[in-house]
Amino acid sequence: MRVRFKQADQRTAANGITLVELLVSLSLFGGMVGGFIYGYIEINRMAEWSCMSLAAQSIASQGVEQKFCAKWDRQTDQLGTNTEILSGTNYTLDVPVSGDPIPVTNIITVEQIQNTPPVRQIWSDCVWTFPRTGQIYTNTVISMRAMDQ
Repeated sequence: MRVRFKQADQRTAANGITLVELLVSLSLFGGMVGGFIYGYIEINRMAEWSCMSLAAQSIASQGVEQKFCAKWDRQTDQLGTNTEILSGTNYTLDVPVSGDPIPVTNIITVEQIQNTPPVRQIWSDCVWTFPRTGQIYTNTVISMRAMDQ
């Protein structure tokens, strides 16, 4: 009976990897890491936009609440058209940011939409700019108010 053993110092082609295999695996790994980094950056941007949009919605809601709680003036109801537009630019988004605060403009419109029974529409627009892209967004809240509310 003959037994043959391979010697340990003899190498075959299956013992190592080629340069092409190494480059392909490194490029796949680099693409995967790049995808993870891009996904992290996009998730961070979307979370920041969502935070700013929610703060702008809160400012628009505050404008409607302020006009909703105001006293109904019966003297102006007899003047016919009763449209009142108020705007304020001294608001900033209440979000934790590094750097300058983000200014917003809150435009509140009160309009008589029905005379019998008297009903007013309160429309609040909060206009803000997303700092990363410079794009302008508007958050809107609309409510109706009757005289007895």
